[in-house]
Amino acid sequence: MTLTAGIPYPTAGEVAAELATAAANRIARLPSIGSVLRTNPIVLALGLALTPTTMGDGTLPNPVDTLSPSQMAWANSVTERLGLPSGWLAQNLAMKQHAANMAGGGTLTEEDYDQVAEDTYKQAQAAGQLNIAQSAVTTGGVRVTSRERERPANCIVGPYQDILDICAGEAHHIVPDMAYRLGARPTGAATASPEGRIPGAPTLKEGMSICLTPAQHGSGPTGIHGRLRPKLNALGAASPVPGTAPMGAITIASLSEINAIPDISPECKEYAAVRTVEQVTNGPGLAAPGRTREAPLPSADAKRVLAAGSY
Repeated sequence: MTLTAGIPYPTAGEVAAELATAAANRIARLPSIGSVLRTNPIVLALGLALTPTTMGDGTLPNPVDTLSPSQMAWANSVTERLGLPSGWLAQNLAMKQHAANMAGGGTLTEEDYDQVAEDTYKQAQAAGQLNIAQSAVTTGGVRVTSRERERPANCIVGPYQDILDICAGEAHHIVPDMAYRLGARPTGAATASPEGRIPGAPTLKEGMSICLTPAQHGSGPTGIHGRLRPKLNALGAASPVPGTAPMGAITIASLSEINAIPDISPECKEYAAVRTVEQVTNGPGLAAPGRTREAPLPSADAKRVLAAGSY
């Protein structure tokens, strides 16, 4: 998944022109990687360490000051889009630019920008610092905000039990109910029970849901379940506890697939995102581990962290 899709990259010409000015270019005053330690190094997600040397006035240079205006605009836009902690992406981009300059290249490619964004996202995710409620969690420009909204017309979104009987198609749990469970899908009276679920999770009946057509809802290559399953599997495979991932990451993946459905209005997608993020935030929390695979059932390690509600 390209995290920065839809965000214009700074062109090489823009960056070169801006870095040519004294106000924007302080890269020459930064030391090379591995210079003598004078303060605690700044360690970034790219696995590099920058040890700043003092300026003429005795102060330390800020690596972010080496970025051009267009690079800063890109970093700020991506930070808002992905819900990253303030300053993290700019710091990582400054390091990437510094390394490129030291290597004699200096020009970053679109792949370089994507890699910095992805590395920073993973860093923030691992630290539980993703600001999901303020990020645009999809590539289509749908912005998730925490402000209250009225439900748009022709938008059937709400707890599963509330929309099940009014949905002419199929009610779909936006965050798969599987993410909240330690075992098999409940039936009968158990659909209203918190037993066998991660701490703070909504019951199956309470899970935020949206009305989809059967084609939109299917497990085939064009259905939402068919598209979402490999994304969740990949999240779980990359986790320190396989088969689990932070609920924030699961929420982002789930909402991205809602946004990919062309027949849902942007207003309805935003409403669904707000309601879903609120439920996850006020329930288990964005940093809590969730389940990423329907089968096999969670391993002993996965079940332990799921039941504990934290890694």
